[in-house]
Amino acid sequence: MDLNEQYYKKVISAIGWALLILWGLMQGFGVGITLLPVLLAALPISPVLSEVVYQLLHAAGYLLTFMLPVLFLRLILKKKGCMPHPIAFEARISPMLPCMAFASLAICFSAAQINAYMVEIFNYSEFTAEVLMGQNEKSEAYAIVLNFIVLSIVPGFCEELLFRGAILGNLMPFGRIPAILISSFFFAVMHQNAGQLFYTFAAGIVLGLIYERTGSIWNCTVIHILNNFVSVLQEAVYGSSADETVITAILLCIECVVYLLGSISAVILVLRYFRNRTPLEDGVFGRDLPASDSYAAYPLHSGRAARLLCTPTVIVFLALCCVQVLLLILMSLLGGFL
Repeated sequence: MDLNEQYYKKVISAIGWALLILWGLMQGFGVGITLLPVLLAALPISPVLSEVVYQLLHAAGYLLTFMLPVLFLRLILKKKGCMPHPIAFEARISPMLPCMAFASLAICFSAAQINAYMVEIFNYSEFTAEVLMGQNEKSEAYAIVLNFIVLSIVPGFCEELLFRGAILGNLMPFGRIPAILISSFFFAVMHQNAGQLFYTFAAGIVLGLIYERTGSIWNCTVIHILNNFVSVLQEAVYGSSADETVITAILLCIECVVYLLGSISAVILVLRYFRNRTPLEDGVFGRDLPASDSYAAYPLHSGRAARLLCTPTVIVFLALCCVQVLLLILMSLLGGFL
């Protein structure tokens, strides 16, 4: 094992510790958010105020759950003698963000459709139906606003901060492709939902590419928020009291608009890429790699990076997530017999 691989193993081990901290915080968050309605019910406040307080505390708890692992990751890396990679907060939002956003939405929508077919093939639809369709069917204005904060803004920021800013950023010195794929894999596993594994992995790749190409955490954060907002909007339409035919027509219109604008945006991005690409010579296959601050300083082959991924901390994290998914499946099956 050369020096690059030794350094890589230290970084992966630190990321594993951060993910274990995240897993533990998520368990505590789950318990707390389950007990919170009981505590709020004992207070002399109206149901609407109780719901608002619940959602705001939910958002604060979720934000803290993801931000603490970011801080711990930096501390663990320093303790291991590794220099933490800075999160790209300073970079400006790209002028091509609207095109990137609609193209990303179209790709994520396609991945969701493929994911739905896979769920049906593996007969997993009954268990995942509640998760995929959403759990909150309220369509009141205040509930939609709260959902936008809790399900769009907060996850869009804190998940990007951890998985793109911290994890992907600290893996970038070992290669762009391994960094994007590994961070996307952890992002998918973190959701602990086998029925969304392909979709979340694909979304992680898209967001990772945007973070790497633009060098800014804000571009992928805005796109993540927008993607979640579309889901919240679809859920609000689905939970409305309108006729089923009207609901279907509205949802179909949303998808058509996303695919149309996404296709146009993708064409614009491709044309812009080829128009602005600088022809370079005397490199690999006749081309040299463009200069970039994020280019690999300690390059590893993707296959080697994957094999060295199995550090004890990562293995424990994956095992805990798998056990939790299996327990949830078992509980759903037992619930069907009771």
